[in-house]
Amino acid sequence: MAGTAAARIVRRWPDALALHPLGPVTPGHLLVIPLLHVPDVTTDPEVSATVMRRVSEIATPPCNVITSAGAAATQTVFHAHVHVLPRSIGDGLLLPWSTPATTGDGRRQHWHRRRCHLIRRQFNALKRLLQLRGGSEHG
Repeated sequence: MAGTAAARIVRRWPDALALHPLGPVTPGHLLVIPLLHVPDVTTDPEVSATVMRRVSEIATPPCNVITSAGAAATQTVFHAHVHVLPRSIGDGLLLPWSTPATTGDGRRQHWHRRRCHLIRRQFNALKRLLQLRGGSEHG
């Protein structure tokens, strides 16, 4: 928000901006950014609510609405912002929860294997938790 990078502002409100990011990941990718500085959406519920209100005014389905809080969650810009990513079937954008129906047939096997792997990991973690609590009679 320092005004040092070129940005194409799509919409301006008294409390937020919508703009095209410098590196869009889908056509029409927008960022909605509060004018008040907060590091992420967990900092101030009122600011977060304002940003989501603005997102709802500008987003059109199908889309992903994504934000991150903290470096471990892949946040790289420490000013709250929300990505609005227009989507279409087979657009190639893979998210961790993508399914074969949303990624196209070429990736069906990969995502099936990944999903099975994640389910196994969740099951094993739950099994270990139950064992630690002494609640696993079936194990």
